[in-house]
Amino acid sequence: MPHVGAASLLEKQFDDVIQRPSYWGRLTDPLSQQANLLKALVELDPQDARVPECVRLIDLGRANGQWSSTLANANAIQALVKYQAT
Repeated sequence: MPHVGAASLLEKQFDDVIQRPSYWGRLTDPLSQQANLLKALVELDPQDARVPECVRLIDLGRANGQWSSTLANANAIQALVKYQAT
């Protein structure tokens, strides 16, 4: 089962990404971190109880129909498309 290690890592990192997102690094922002978390959760277990919270936070991050940057737009759309496809 190759996803066991990834699932364990997500369990440890979920609260940090949701409650204490970071701007550390050049190509990241809280919304992109949440979008990447959603993509990982959907890949591992689409029925994970944390998936709806990630979707909700991504949706709340949108203002005037868009997110804060081109990178955030791309990450959010990619994550939501992956989620919608499940």
